[in-house]
Amino acid sequence: MATEAGPGSTTTNTRPAAPAAAAAAVRWGTWAGIVYVLAWLIGLFLAPSAPDPFGSAGTINAYFSAHRPAAMIQSVFIHGLAGVALLGLAAALWSYLAAGHTAVPRRVMLAAGVLAAVVSFLQAGFMIGIYVHVGQHGGAEGTRTLFNAINKADTIMILLAVFAGAASWAASRNGALPRWVAWLGAVTVVFLVAGGLAFLVKSGILNLALDVSLPLLLLWAAAASISMIWRGPAARRA
Repeated sequence: MATEAGPGSTTTNTRPAAPAAAAAAVRWGTWAGIVYVLAWLIGLFLAPSAPDPFGSAGTINAYFSAHRPAAMIQSVFIHGLAGVALLGLAAALWSYLAAGHTAVPRRVMLAAGVLAAVVSFLQAGFMIGIYVHVGQHGGAEGTRTLFNAINKADTIMILLAVFAGAASWAASRNGALPRWVAWLGAVTVVFLVAGGLAFLVKSGILNLALDVSLPLLLLWAAAASISMIWRGPAARRA
């Protein structure tokens, strides 16, 4: 926006702050995507594999009694830090994918990303509950109830599927991301949906999809983030 005065007066040109703000969101958000991937990769090594979601109360309680601090720290990474980073990645994709007719998929992507982050924070809250409950020598049934709440919330994977799918849909419309990244997002959607159902239905096939879904999601998030960093704003097409 420019403000012009009469002859002999000072002319002041004020450029809109929106493009600069969008560029900053993309710049910081793309690195947030890398943080998201690292939070998961580091977190997975901080504690042994969690017990079977359908396991007995005694088995679940024994696991958290033996690995209480490690499980809490792990949750800080994979639920807390990853949730914050997911918000940053959603903001980056919102700005980066703005060119072209992408309003609908971008809105869907942003809503799903924010909701997924909120659920992730909720899971961290449940883990705090387990940490306190086990520390106070609470009953095994109470531990299992909180653990089941975390697992039921893991249907968050369906929200992440919507997030990745909508972002890939927008990218396929304006070519902002490489075509293979968009296709990777589409494949990731299928495995995330199937993997999310593994927490509700006991099935070997769904468990296999669950095992594959997280590596695919992290690969897609890393690919999208690196592509935004590498290509820069010039890659965005109208």
